[in-house]
Amino acid sequence: TLVNSTGYLLELTAQTEEAYFTALRLSYLGRVWAPFALLLFATELVGARVPRFLKNALALFSAGTYITVLTTKYTGLYYKTETAFSRVGEFGMFSHTNGIWYHAYAVSLMLYTVATLFLLCNAIRKETDEVARQRLKLVLLAILVQSTSVIVEMLRLFYLTHIYDITMLSFPTAAVIILVAIFRYDLLDTES
Repeated sequence: TLVNSTGYLLELTAQTEEAYFTALRLSYLGRVWAPFALLLFATELVGARVPRFLKNALALFSAGTYITVLTTKYTGLYYKTETAFSRVGEFGMFSHTNGIWYHAYAVSLMLYTVATLFLLCNAIRKETDEVARQRLKLVLLAILVQSTSVIVEMLRLFYLTHIYDITMLSFPTAAVIILVAIFRYDLLDTES
């Protein structure tokens, strides 16, 4: 999320369209891998096995998504070629229409979310140790915070989402929740 957040900060401060697109590419370098990493983290946490071919397919899809972001100005696959850069006060703003790969990525985010929430809810239901349950609940809360912000952002439920990417607020919030799980409930299992 650090790469994603750094890229987004550079997007906000971009003075030109080229600077904005460079920052966008940096941001997506982190953004496209986050759902994949969270799913793998959840599977490790709950002890679920993911077939190698599925891991490879998901990694290939993430790489493909990043390639479509890199080439979007030429292909229109991620954002259609009708784009516009402007400045709103001090901030750079990018107006665009979403391309077909953007919609495929949005569907993949929903599938990642459902799979991760299912794994965590199932593990919480089965877990008998109270500390382990609290640990899982905090990870579930962190995933819910991020998932909710992604859904609100994609559906543009609030006026603010037309100007500011609210998912940037969910990343540090989820990180704090995970830190609580690490230090209060030994998420990394360092005390054993």
